[in-house]
Amino acid sequence: MSPLYNMAMLAKLESSEDLKYIQEAVNYLTCKAMAKQSFTENEKEFLKEIYEAFWWGGQYLGYKEAAQLANNYVNGPGNKQANPFVLNFEVYRSSKIVIATMNAMKQFILDLKKINTPFSHIRCDNAQFRSKPYAKVLLKMNYRIEGKMKSSGVLEAAQDNQRLHKTDGHFYLQALSTVLPDKRIKTIWRVESLYDFEPFEKHEYIPTYRLGLVF
Repeated sequence: MSPLYNMAMLAKLESSEDLKYIQEAVNYLTCKAMAKQSFTENEKEFLKEIYEAFWWGGQYLGYKEAAQLANNYVNGPGNKQANPFVLNFEVYRSSKIVIATMNAMKQFILDLKKINTPFSHIRCDNAQFRSKPYAKVLLKMNYRIEGKMKSSGVLEAAQDNQRLHKTDGHFYLQALSTVLPDKRIKTIWRVESLYDFEPFEKHEYIPTYRLGLVF
């Protein structure tokens, strides 16, 4: 039976039987993976259909970008740095933590320009940037409704912003800047994430896909 049916029954009717079916199947395949046993073609298809079910669920709930990533994970060309999977940038540009970080990084770029220090490529975890008062404000933002910057410089999507939170909960914002002939600064903002499943021995289970976008 397709897991999509079971997951739909679970979501709509909270069916304990469908939950048990899905959970036992996943537990069984997890044990096989930990034991380094090969999956049958049917088992591979089952796992693929689980991710395809995530696509349907994401579309239904309005998490289109997360749905696209789930689909790309099983149906995409694989992890190729030269060919990133590109998402709709609006999911990032409308984020409060992204907007606040962009404003702080703009100030940092202007500061560097004043002292003739290179500023063509700045990432939000830059140590000098994080030492500035306008960057420290990002550490104190409300994680639930705004998102915030962690002490390491990584940005956390707001818990209430489920569309971004489920797309890319932790990410870095990059600023790629050039000086125009009229002395104005043109900045391209970029988010690029690389996710990779680690072996069971490392206990770091992160989905594999590469996404890149500019705005």
